[in-house]
Amino acid sequence: MHEIYRVEKDISGHSVIFAWEDPTQLDELSRQDMESMFIASFLLQYRTHDVMHHAMDGEIKDYLTDYFVTFIQPRFSHDDAHYFLCARSEGKMIGFIFWEELSDNQAYVAELAVAPEYWRHGLGKIFMDSFSAKMPHTQKVLLITQIENKGARKFYEALGYSPSSYMHEGYSPEKYCAYELVVNNKLLP
Repeated sequence: MHEIYRVEKDISGHSVIFAWEDPTQLDELSRQDMESMFIASFLLQYRTHDVMHHAMDGEIKDYLTDYFVTFIQPRFSHDDAHYFLCARSEGKMIGFIFWEELSDNQAYVAELAVAPEYWRHGLGKIFMDSFSAKMPHTQKVLLITQIENKGARKFYEALGYSPSSYMHEGYSPEKYCAYELVVNNKLLP
């Protein structure tokens, strides 16, 4: 494991270690932990989506597995302009965030997931504030989420993010929404 720095926190009686890692160096067990945790996290979120409420868990798992393979696994083969922070408890990955550094002092949240048993314990906030350690000159943080992901939207809004016009090419504004946080040249704690 390639650690650039390491922070240990006590979260609900569990020792949680946050470390910047090189995603190209993740071992197979870490990748499997990451995929399982990602699917478990989003499976709970997607069960509440109006669009997905009729889908069977198997269908949602297939969708999430395909998403993981298509969009997250490719990040294991390169780390160009990506920063990867993960959280582990008892050696098992319980959360991660991929940051991308954009031009014009902007950071983008490419992926964020936290194991459901660690929701509402501050991990998400730690992940969302972590950009300042790697990209201290960031003036704006951007992200995109599905409109139906009401839990994520509420979380981002509670952190001070506001709606944004930012959008990836090919993303439908009927399905996705963007958020931004203006940092005003000030480092967050």
